[in-house]
Amino acid sequence: MTDVELAIKNGQLHLKTEIMTIQGTFSYEDTAYHLPISYALTGIPAHDHDTLLDVFSRTKENSLVTSEIILAKKTAQEGKEGPPYTGFIGDTIIRKLGYSLVDGSILGLALIVGNPRSADTAAAICRELQEKYMLTFLAGPVVSSLSSAGVKLGLDYRLIPLGSSTLHGVHFVDIIARVAMMFGGVTPGDMHRLLAYAAERAKAVVIVFPGLSDEEITLVDGMRVLGFPILTLEDYSGGTWIQATPEDIVRTGMESKGIRVTVTAIPIPMGCSPAFEGKSIVKRRCTWSLEAAGHRHLNCSG
Repeated sequence: MTDVELAIKNGQLHLKTEIMTIQGTFSYEDTAYHLPISYALTGIPAHDHDTLLDVFSRTKENSLVTSEIILAKKTAQEGKEGPPYTGFIGDTIIRKLGYSLVDGSILGLALIVGNPRSADTAAAICRELQEKYMLTFLAGPVVSSLSSAGVKLGLDYRLIPLGSSTLHGVHFVDIIARVAMMFGGVTPGDMHRLLAYAAERAKAVVIVFPGLSDEEITLVDGMRVLGFPILTLEDYSGGTWIQATPEDIVRTGMESKGIRVTVTAIPIPMGCSPAFEGKSIVKRRCTWSLEAAGHRHLNCSG
């Protein structure tokens, strides 16, 4: 059993040590928001050692900012990961996602991290999130676990694999930061308004499987400042993380953010892809009629 509070203390030290060694420049493509979390919190476009230290100091060594900077530098050095991972998602796609949140076709957001002991359990949780119109982001070993269980990933399936490490889960927060600045009237540098937007309007939850390092626990726990409940199935104790079972973890998370939806299961005798979303299912009664000439005709009514 991992002690969350002890892990956070160790994780903060490791993150601080790593950020002090960062040199050179770094940035993301297809965004007007620089490093979005840092920019939203401070209004400073961090892109090199001096500006990152300024942001780091102003945010009181915030773990979200630290993780964002470390990942940005790593991406600048090594490049984005290949498929199925998205890595940093550009502003163009974020605007489309923002419209979906505004018009109600997506009720909320979820982030899943960690290494599930059972791929079937992870698949069942993702399936429930899909059924309840939640847009789910994935980071770390959970992605390969779901793939091994035959789960289809991608925006069309509302299951978005951000990256192969839990550190990529910081993109979940940079997405919400940009939605707040694009649609929520949040001005870069207005920290209090950003935190209020995230807590009251983002409708986001985090689900944690076992296997996180101290630095990853620190990153995930840092999301609590945004009002995101952290829910876990096992292996973590202490802190304010919420223990839940696989059967009730989605319901518990959604209810904690005031998201309520009733799903009526319709028995469909075949698999349906997102291409058929919104199509009507018509029940027809068919009978055979026999004419004098010996020809048969199929008559259907619905």
